[in-house]
Amino acid sequence: MNIETVEIDNFLRIGRMRLELTGGSVHMICGHNEAGKTSLQEAIRFCLLGETSRVKLKGDYKLMVKDGAASGLVRMTVDGRRIERDIQTGRGSAEDHTWPDALEYLLDATRYGWQDDKARRKFMFGLLRITISQEEVRKRLRQDHAIPDHMADTIMPMLKAGFDAAHRYCKEQTSEARGGWKATTGENYGAQKAKDWTPDLSKEVDVLDYTRSLAEYAKLQNKVEALAEEVGRTKGAKSGDFMALGQIFNCPNCDARICIDRLHNHKQIRVVTKEEEARTLAEAQLMADEIEPPSVAALESARAERDKAAVALDAMKEIQARTEGATELYNQAQAYHQQVQMWDTAATALAPTGIPSEMIAEKLKPLNDRLRETAMQTGWPQVSVTPDMKIMVDNRIFQLQSESAQWRAQAAIAEAISFISGVGILVLDRVDVLDIKNRVALIKWALKMGEHHNNVLLIGTFKEPPKVPAAITVHWLEDGKLINQEAEAA
Repeated sequence: MNIETVEIDNFLRIGRMRLELTGGSVHMICGHNEAGKTSLQEAIRFCLLGETSRVKLKGDYKLMVKDGAASGLVRMTVDGRRIERDIQTGRGSAEDHTWPDALEYLLDATRYGWQDDKARRKFMFGLLRITISQEEVRKRLRQDHAIPDHMADTIMPMLKAGFDAAHRYCKEQTSEARGGWKATTGENYGAQKAKDWTPDLSKEVDVLDYTRSLAEYAKLQNKVEALAEEVGRTKGAKSGDFMALGQIFNCPNCDARICIDRLHNHKQIRVVTKEEEARTLAEAQLMADEIEPPSVAALESARAERDKAAVALDAMKEIQARTEGATELYNQAQAYHQQVQMWDTAATALAPTGIPSEMIAEKLKPLNDRLRETAMQTGWPQVSVTPDMKIMVDNRIFQLQSESAQWRAQAAIAEAISFISGVGILVLDRVDVLDIKNRVALIKWALKMGEHHNNVLLIGTFKEPPKVPAAITVHWLEDGKLINQEAEAA
């Protein structure tokens, strides 16, 4: 990929500019603070990718139009093709082109260093051309992690959505198996506990005690039933004088209530008034409520005694059932334990530090070899990327480095990405963070890079145009204009 020209109309600090990236691969974009250097870098990124770090919403793109201007446009010539993007809308012919995924890391060298491990890993799979073959993952699960085929069969469909989805699925299955173990044993799961667990058989039921308890419960139940019947008879007899008006029914010919009287020695049919019927029933109910024969207290006592015996009997039955099913319970608990172990192993294997890390480790050598070449050419600390996507600088993590060391590490990684991807573009902003010694190393390295890259742009703040080898073209900016190309731009 080769950027030949960049034309800008009214973008941020730049009014009108035409940048020619010919006559060599390495170009330095220099100037004082707020001269438009970063605006130029953002214009290139905006035109190619349709994104910018300045605004997040497309509706705010119009804010990037230079103050006082009504519209703006960025045009570029890339590989002989003319493309453009309107600043206000973000639309244009650039939308018709698909660029390499690596390009976003090359137009902004800081992006890779500050992304999280997950984003780095996803990018590395594409950069290193690592394919996720279900058969390859199945083979690794079976051979390296002893995962049985029947479990792998349920994992493979999840792998279509990526390693993260498959990893989450295995974690969920692990949780379900742990829950099954707890439901079986009544205890919280623990790996060592589950391995050594056996049913608690310390409490055994004595056969004689169990038989006696059954007989005692049956005896108490019979007693309760007998007392309940006695209480019923007693209440009925005591309230009979008031309640037994006789058989009452409606007259078939009128609304009168007819009673076959049982209050006399001989039966007689007579009419009962509603008031008499209501009064007699109320008195009978009151009499029944006041009756508290001794048998009622005995009934309540018998019921309490029976219920107590029932609780003891149920406990014996539970212990008896547990003892009789001890072997089945043990086997069931062990089966859940094995499931927990297998699913947890599969989850670990599919985690970022598992098979994905193994697959990346096998492909990382070209990247780290290129980083080693950079360290040798520049004298800078050795940068490397680990299989778990950590950036190391002389065996210390990237985040603990100084600002200058971080810049050099990011530049080295961006160059390696450009080289391996074959994109051939590298934009390094803020080169002024380096001291004189490291700037000299950068210039020498850039000349070497020019042999393998089509565009190497070095952007930085300087007091005056720097003196560099003739193979490097210097572009000096002031107030959003290219001073050395003003005539051409006009």
